[in-house]
Amino acid sequence: MREYVETMSALAPWHTRFSSNVTIGPPCVKMLRPTCKAASHARSTPGSKHQLMVPLTTADCAWPFAQWGMDLLGPFPPVSGQRRFLIVGVDYFTKWLEAEPLASITERQVEGFVWKNIITRFDLPRLIITDNETQFNNAKFKAFCQSYRIQLKFSPVAHPQTNGLAEVTNRAILERLKKRIFETSWVEELPSVL
Repeated sequence: MREYVETMSALAPWHTRFSSNVTIGPPCVKMLRPTCKAASHARSTPGSKHQLMVPLTTADCAWPFAQWGMDLLGPFPPVSGQRRFLIVGVDYFTKWLEAEPLASITERQVEGFVWKNIITRFDLPRLIITDNETQFNNAKFKAFCQSYRIQLKFSPVAHPQTNGLAEVTNRAILERLKKRIFETSWVEELPSVL
């Protein structure tokens, strides 16, 4: 990257050099100048709302089924058994997807999903990343994870992209369900969508 920047600055003298490793052209400078000023002010202001409440952590996964992202979808139109919600788990390494329709979402059902669809099928995960919904962020589910030595991490409210794989998976499921839902109920279409 550094070689590319140095080559570009030698070839195009109209580039502006901001630091030793960043070079951009005049149109970008005009566009970025107000943003940079606002960002530097936000960083220097104590108690700024732009600071993350939870520090960001890397999500590296070295082996299959060791790290899962979980999220909830719904409410959908009720179908048989009054099922209106969908709980989704996705493995970060293989992108394997587990999903189950539920009538309501409680801590007990989340534990049941993790036990039935993740632990008994793929062994104990090392890490589960979820958002801060109350079904995941409560004492009972935390105790369940601690009892099996599963590390539980929460994506910050201000930065849900931390659980990006689960968010992208949810979006793909919703798009595919919308295309097929006019023919039958969403629960019947779920296996073909997954």
